[in-house]
Amino acid sequence: MSNIQSQALRIGTQLAVYEIKELIGSHQSEIIYRAWNKRLDTMVILKEFFPFDYVSRDADSQSVLLSSAVSEFVFEFGLGNFIQVNEKLLEIQHPGAQAALNILEVNQTVYLVLCDLKGSLLSDYLSNAESYTEDELKKLLGSLLDTVNVFHNAGIIHGDIHPVNILIQDNGEPVLLNFASARQEFARYIEKPSSELHTGYASPEQYLTRGEIDASSDLYALGGVLYRCISGVDPEDGETRMSEFNKNNTDSLKSAMGITDSGVSNELLRTVDWMLQPENTARPQSAGEVIATLRKSKSSSTFTAGSLTRAKGLLDQIKERGAKAKTYSIASLAVSVLTAVILGSMITSWYFRDEEEQNDLTAIEASIRQEGASFGRAVAGGSKKTNSKQLVPDDAEKSNDEIAIKQEKSQKLKNDERKLMSEYMAKAEESFAQFYLTTPAEKNAYYYYKQVLGIDPNHEDAKKGTENIFNQYVSLIEKAIDAGDNPLAKLYLGRIKEVSLGASSQKKTIEHFEGVLQGVDPRPAFISIKE
Repeated sequence: MSNIQSQALRIGTQLAVYEIKELIGSHQSEIIYRAWNKRLDTMVILKEFFPFDYVSRDADSQSVLLSSAVSEFVFEFGLGNFIQVNEKLLEIQHPGAQAALNILEVNQTVYLVLCDLKGSLLSDYLSNAESYTEDELKKLLGSLLDTVNVFHNAGIIHGDIHPVNILIQDNGEPVLLNFASARQEFARYIEKPSSELHTGYASPEQYLTRGEIDASSDLYALGGVLYRCISGVDPEDGETRMSEFNKNNTDSLKSAMGITDSGVSNELLRTVDWMLQPENTARPQSAGEVIATLRKSKSSSTFTAGSLTRAKGLLDQIKERGAKAKTYSIASLAVSVLTAVILGSMITSWYFRDEEEQNDLTAIEASIRQEGASFGRAVAGGSKKTNSKQLVPDDAEKSNDEIAIKQEKSQKLKNDERKLMSEYMAKAEESFAQFYLTTPAEKNAYYYYKQVLGIDPNHEDAKKGTENIFNQYVSLIEKAIDAGDNPLAKLYLGRIKEVSLGASSQKKTIEHFEGVLQGVDPRPAFISIKE
């Protein structure tokens, strides 16, 4: 019996109103089921967060069991990230993407509930010998660009666009399936990024543990989909291409412009080559750039990126959900991309902080910047005309008023700084208690301590908190080495380098672990990390 079959929930298992009907598949950190919603009499897809290397199934209770303290740390990171990303998906109901319906927290883990859509996969269409016309390709690309633009503006990267994850509905409209940014971030976290990538469609930076994954990564994948449609073959592996690029060798991928008898215009072929550049900064940085380029081309009269009818429907949905939203902003672009911009820009980082706290912090930070700049200008300006011998009585009185105003502003600035640091310290302690040491981004103890030290480099409690994070990672490195998990130990070593304040004892500790992991130093039973 395979690992997935032994660990997956059994057919017939009840999860709230859902009954497991079929085991569909799995990834490194997920098990995927088809289930029946008894209340609505509909089928849905369930994604269970289940990192196989760190947990097992309790056969009696169906709960997820952790195998060690290290597993608990890794599991908590992945679980938090899974919830964060998928809560964002719940906020967006776009006809070009598989809709997220709910999140269930049961069995000591989390399940994402998704629509079970009908149609045929693009990969099935591509298995036929028929070629695609330029009009068909532009309509496909236009719809997909419209969809990813909405999600990119909301801060969501798909991460796994390829023909198997594109469903063609009966009306011909494509739908993106299987958003993968949560599981790919987890794979990078445990230093196994390539295990979650599809060769030929994953951008080179996705193979890196600390690669910067952004909108251009999805555009690379879309370029790969078009390349497959035009050439009939999958693109070359992105990691290999980047390696050859860095060596100044010839690109192993045949240029789209070099595909003869494709029946596709040079403008579209050049766009495909642009999207497939191995270096991410050489690619388009947003879907809007690609849309604008194709609209400018002479043969682009049939190119569309979404429809205004759909835009009206989406905007009506947004208005109905307005009372539930936290913070919105609207940016304006051309009418052709109005839907993507308006819908995307309205999704914010609401779940990092509640609205009142976010407004308080934002106002304080803005006040500090404004008051600090004003105070600096006042002092600079005052230094040019402070000769008391030149002041007449009215000028002297005015000068005294200005000094009083400066002092008042200076005191207010100090008060605001103290309030801001107090807010950050409270957040740091809360994150530390939840073991959010350096992750997730901008919601971890180190981030908040760093903000405090940016205001007051000598803040003792913030320095002490940072040292405590360092000490926690030392303990985690010890446990990882004991378990023989050197990749995990190296990951934690990178974290303590990041948080180190440069104390001599910390430098010695880092040097020691580097030696241990390189097989140079014998490992003592205990390492002192105090001065």
